[in-house]
Amino acid sequence: MSKAKCIMVQGTMSGAGKSLLCAALCRIFAQDGYRVAPFKSQNMALNSFVTRNGAEMGRAQVVQAQAAGVEPDVRMNPILLKPSSDVGSQVIVNGKARGQMPAAAYFKMKRSLIPDILEAYNSLAAENDIIVIEGAGSPAEINLKADDIVNMGLAKLVDAPVLLAGDIDRGGVFAQLYGTVELLEADERARIRGLIINKFRGDVEILRPGLAMLEEKTQLPVLGATVMFYQNTADSVALTDLPSYVAKTDSAGMFRVTNIKDDTYRVMAIDDARGNYLFVPSETKVGFIDSLIQTISFPTTVYDTIHPDTTVVEGRRTKKGMEFKVVSKDTIVRRDFTMFGPTNLFIPMFDEEKTQLYLVDEARKERERLDFTFSIPADNQLNVRLLGVHLLDKIDQDDWYIEERSAGRDTIQLWIKDSLVYKIDSLVAEASYLRTDSLGKRVLLADTIKFYYKDKPEPKGKRKKEQDSIPAIKFMEISAGVGSTVDLNKNITLEFDRPIVEEGLKNIQLLEMVDSVLTPVDFNLKHDSLKIRRYYVEKEWKPETEYQLLIDSMGIYSIYGLYNNKLVKDFKTKAIEDYGNIIVNVKEATTPIILQLYQGDKEIKVLEERTIKGDGKVIFDYLGEGTYMIRAILDRNGNGKWDTGNYLKHLQPEEIKYLPAEIKLKKK
Repeated sequence: MSKAKCIMVQGTMSGAGKSLLCAALCRIFAQDGYRVAPFKSQNMALNSFVTRNGAEMGRAQVVQAQAAGVEPDVRMNPILLKPSSDVGSQVIVNGKARGQMPAAAYFKMKRSLIPDILEAYNSLAAENDIIVIEGAGSPAEINLKADDIVNMGLAKLVDAPVLLAGDIDRGGVFAQLYGTVELLEADERARIRGLIINKFRGDVEILRPGLAMLEEKTQLPVLGATVMFYQNTADSVALTDLPSYVAKTDSAGMFRVTNIKDDTYRVMAIDDARGNYLFVPSETKVGFIDSLIQTISFPTTVYDTIHPDTTVVEGRRTKKGMEFKVVSKDTIVRRDFTMFGPTNLFIPMFDEEKTQLYLVDEARKERERLDFTFSIPADNQLNVRLLGVHLLDKIDQDDWYIEERSAGRDTIQLWIKDSLVYKIDSLVAEASYLRTDSLGKRVLLADTIKFYYKDKPEPKGKRKKEQDSIPAIKFMEISAGVGSTVDLNKNITLEFDRPIVEEGLKNIQLLEMVDSVLTPVDFNLKHDSLKIRRYYVEKEWKPETEYQLLIDSMGIYSIYGLYNNKLVKDFKTKAIEDYGNIIVNVKEATTPIILQLYQGDKEIKVLEERTIKGDGKVIFDYLGEGTYMIRAILDRNGNGKWDTGNYLKHLQPEEIKYLPAEIKLKKK
């Protein structure tokens, strides 16, 4: 199921015009043929609207719903606060009153309402093409930001781009907008796609100098990039020198440079978040033109025709005074101006591969585990020795932990095997690992790190209560990646919360329904090469067959002596008729091609991947009902993955071509 796109309007203050702007956007999107719904997570209004089913919601979202041509729905405003005093309100969640609450109490509990907010939003997003979100007050209220659920806090939860509106009627609109932007955090500023000066009346030309200064100071809209022209054509010029000419792209990615001297230039574009016009390798989004650009300028003339429907007023002096008459003339006007070229520069932008390897964080989140997180995925050579613990004299320093790496290879977890070690609250270790030095080379670094863990204190009275009763058995947790149905080409994933003693794996059973009797069948159990706590149950499944995955209690135990609770998973495989195939024909391939089958547009989810090294046919099979897209990566270096570009090495990113049409598979 596709999820709606979204746009959020926030304001510099209450009354900036957010509600009306959202209503206008709802109407525009609806008129363009989109299914659109408004949304405001938290509204404060004394006068509410009662929906058809008797639920209460804010009237602003009712107006926006009417603009969108849809019936008001309480999901559009899941939280409504109806003030009952200067310091308290009636709290209404999903249209139902939850009682009176002082402001201080509400602020303490409002983050607990996030699941209600997301449930309402996600259900609307599943039914619509676009969600228009309204903020509240100002996102720069620094005393309220920590627990925000209606402005930037909500924007982060739903990944919404933001338009920031200021009210020129109240005066000081430039200070409103600039001050709000400056008070935001860097990641919050990055969400703002543009600034809106609302309620403007008069001559826009008088306003333009202020607009230019505002854009210069805020570096907004963020959708744009900074395009830089260098008369110094050295490759490294963008690292050290300021550009000779600069242009900003608009929201459509267009840019213009005028009055540029005829010369040869190196042209590149960066996402200049720092505002210093300098390129930082592997940190700054960049794009460049492979060859140098020769600019030209030449005078030209155009002729514009003023048509008869144009009104022309002529006047003459008479004895009675001035007389005026309206005439219509067909007039040709000559306009001379200077043309600049070239006029068709296209600069694709990309993120360079991050190459700086260093230790980002180390932590002891569990008593038995030490975590090391690195800046980039890498096969780091991590070796850890314990220091200063007299109990460890007889422990092999090379064999006191089990190493586990994340799928992204940027996190290494060390599971402590010996109880003499993990029972110690404070551990000191010498960690040796690779790090990128100032010359860009990876060198081995030894670092002394302290790890501390303290068990959480038990609640008062709990210890005595437990002494008077039989203590509950603590089991090892098992996560089984299986639902009520299983695809014929998919394996079942088993993941334990602790490393296990593999001898217990023999107690895993797979049963197949044969003549109404569950009968044990053979299967293959495969161990994940990186995540040591993960296993895959591999089986050539029969279609439309009932199975059971069974692990009896106490059948498997961890290296820490915890046993499993009984696990029973009943499931059925799908029928052959539930699947379709997509066949892709590849012709005239000059490089290896990686074909990816994916879903989604905002967040692409790659489902399957195939590599073909010449002309041929690729089949994506066992596909369920749904909408699919295909893209092709031109794998020019043949390493089996997409590679980004590098400015200093003159490498453009590997080209990706998208099949323009969606492929829809439906059951017959």
